Amino acid sequence: MHKAVIPFVLFNLILFSQGQPDSWIGIDCGSNKSTATFDLIWDTDEAYIKSGTNHLVPDSTLINFVTFQTLRAFTDQNKNCYILPKTSSYGYFIRAAFLYANYDGLSRPPAFDLEIDGNKWTTVVTTPTDYTFYEILYWTQKRNISVCLATTRKDEFPFISSLEAWPISYDMYTGLSRDMAWLATYRYDYGPNNGVFGYAGGDKYNRLWEAIAVAGAVNTSGGSVSYCDENAPKSTLQDAIESQDNATSLFLSFGPMKTATPIFIEAYFTLMEAEFSDTRSFEMYVSGNDVGTITPTNYFCSTESLFMQMASSNMTIELRPTPESTLPPIISAIEIYTATDPLITAGTNQSDLNGLTSFTNAYSRLNGWSGEPCLPTDTVWQWLGCSATVPPRVTSLYLSGYQLNGPLTNFRQMQALVDIDLSNNSLSGQIPDFLGQLPNLRKLNLSHNDFSGEVPTTIQDNKRLTYDVSGNPNLDLKDGGRSKTALIVGLAVGIPLLVIAVLLIVFWLRRVRKTENGSTNPQEHSPPTAPPADEQEYLDLKLKDETMAPDMDLDELEVVIDKYENGGDHAHNQLASDDDDDCVGDASNDESMVPDLDLEELHEIIQQKKEEVGAQGR
Repeated sequence: MHKAVIPFVLFNLILFSQGQPDSWIGIDCGSNKSTATFDLIWDTDEAYIKSGTNHLVPDSTLINFVTFQTLRAFTDQNKNCYILPKTSSYGYFIRAAFLYANYDGLSRPPAFDLEIDGNKWTTVVTTPTDYTFYEILYWTQKRNISVCLATTRKDEFPFISSLEAWPISYDMYTGLSRDMAWLATYRYDYGPNNGVFGYAGGDKYNRLWEAIAVAGAVNTSGGSVSYCDENAPKSTLQDAIESQDNATSLFLSFGPMKTATPIFIEAYFTLMEAEFSDTRSFEMYVSGNDVGTITPTNYFCSTESLFMQMASSNMTIELRPTPESTLPPIISAIEIYTATDPLITAGTNQSDLNGLTSFTNAYSRLNGWSGEPCLPTDTVWQWLGCSATVPPRVTSLYLSGYQLNGPLTNFRQMQALVDIDLSNNSLSGQIPDFLGQLPNLRKLNLSHNDFSGEVPTTIQDNKRLTYDVSGNPNLDLKDGGRSKTALIVGLAVGIPLLVIAVLLIVFWLRRVRKTENGSTNPQEHSPPTAPPADEQEYLDLKLKDETMAPDMDLDELEVVIDKYENGGDHAHNQLASDDDDDCVGDASNDESMVPDLDLEELHEIIQQKKEEVGAQGR
């Protein structure tokens, strides 16, 4: 029942008064006052939603029913939710209806999503003139039911004409899984009646039954039953269609159907008036599958309930007479429901919901936000960021330029917040301490408000937090009014420059040392540019490299010792600087090559040399 063009005149003719249904909620969306239709009292929107604007629908021959003379449209928020109080612990039927009728003069009927408690219900597709309605069978443990309209296409704004909700009995549709919602896809009343009827037409559970003609079928009436499964209304069971004779099958077609999705079928059969000697028996086939034999009896309603998944988008039901049947196949009514995706089991974290409630209560600009904020994931409230966890957590608040004024509300319970942007508002008073205590907060933008006092130390001392409080003229800012953001930017630029300067200085010093020492590697020996002036200088130079001392002969070592003994340490530390041509190496310019040998060590080397010479002589 995703779409229906209602013949309103016929619709009105078959309605009759039977009083207001129990626990029924009916909203005439867009109306400025309560309205009534056949003892049904329709409320205005005001008690159920705070966003949107009311509109009159232009005069049209299509609009004979009061609830289609107005509508409520939503152009400001990406999600707008009606909150319906739940008065029963059993399931609910909920129906939303839409008639565009070019109310905005744009001739552009929109498409948008319809949601229920954070679950996608369906995509609403409107037309210029057709009345469209969507109905769902839904079970919930929550105290309220949120029905939301969400923008999904640019410049296509949701609207709604009417919204209804009513509880069902505990013994109805017991075979349906409560883990899913069930979309009323088709609900047909077969027989001579015309139009569509619901509660005022005899169904105390307010289901809309659409009369439909079937090619080749014969209308019949006269059935009389006291009760039928699912509390089917008597008005649907008092008439029926049948095939032309007891040898001919009756075919019913349905489509399009959603494939690979659970489908629930409830078919209703009544015998109608017949001789007791007559029999009516037929096989029921669904898309070629035999699902059972139907044998209606006088004064009773027979039903066939079955679940299946469709492989094709089109479904055909055949009622094929059995050989012993003296009467043709017959059917009075049918309901077909399509399952939604499994319902979410955990909505947004309750602490985050409480924090968001503090925002929506504190600031009039946010009063219109209600319902599930983080689900479905493709229609999150436009000023929030949410995690993909179960349950979802609110991680970001993007409220820059939302015309918020007054003190900042307390939302310390929103512990998952990472990013808060409250800039460009008129928030006043002191900045709360709790902002710096939010454990996951990394970015805080309070710039261009009217905060006063000092920035709390919990914010200033939080090394993991980047914050901006500029543009608050009454805020007492130290360090010349710089925020931590400015400081971090300064450090981000200054530290690399300092590192570069240090590296340049180190490089310069090494170049200077290299110039002075002749080499940056103490193991490198530059070739001599001039020999030493005499033999003693040559020996001094040779001795300065400890690796060379053992290579001296006895005469050389004795000369050195004699100079040490006569000249002391002067000979050991003397730097060769003369320009004699007899020198073969100049290592004196590298202090690391000066030997650390004393006279005792030189005498030991001489003794070793003597022993070597003696051994060679032997």
